Amino acid sequence: MKYLIFAFSLLTLACATRDVTPMGLDVMSDSAYQNTINEYSDATERYSGLYNTITMRSTILNSKVAHAQMDQSARLYLWEKPKYDEENANVDKKIKTEADIFVSFYTPERKHDNLDRSKTLWKVFLDVNGKRYEGKAARIKKLVTSEIQGLYSYHNTFSTAYIVTFPVPMIDIEKSPSKLTVTGPVGSATQSYPALSN
Repeated sequence: MKYLIFAFSLLTLACATRDVTPMGLDVMSDSAYQNTINEYSDATERYSGLYNTITMRSTILNSKVAHAQMDQSARLYLWEKPKYDEENANVDKKIKTEADIFVSFYTPERKHDNLDRSKTLWKVFLDVNGKRYEGKAARIKKLVTSEIQGLYSYHNTFSTAYIVTFPVPMIDIEKSPSKLTVTGPVGSATQSYPALSN
């Protein structure tokens, strides 16, 4: 009897991690998606005395996160299978060429919120396997806050959304722990991500 209860518990747990969309796609459940994002995200707040200088949250877009986001988008936007397959191919291609990190960035001085400018005060680095890569930030302009929150629930209207791209294939670095550093005269924030888990 206890084996039957154990088997039923495993079946229930397995079902809770998958959903079927109205379009018939088998995708990761929303709760499993949020757990994946939490596993590969970090947060930092820096102060000078009583004043906040930097608030930063970020998520490394390793292959597990990128495929989870594809499932989340398929659920939110009711993708059909051809669209899902196209996006899956795009994800597989991207992780073989570069590494991306989503950054939700806030600093009280608007003039300092310029990670994407050519004359920015900031430097952005990714350290992994004893190597350092310098990143290039791009502001996410086309999406409204609620759309970004569909993928990153921690993002808010006070912060600016960026994708920081590094010139190294994600599949080459994701199996090792990594560290993101955003640094400049205003302050410095460092965030860590675990190696990719199975």
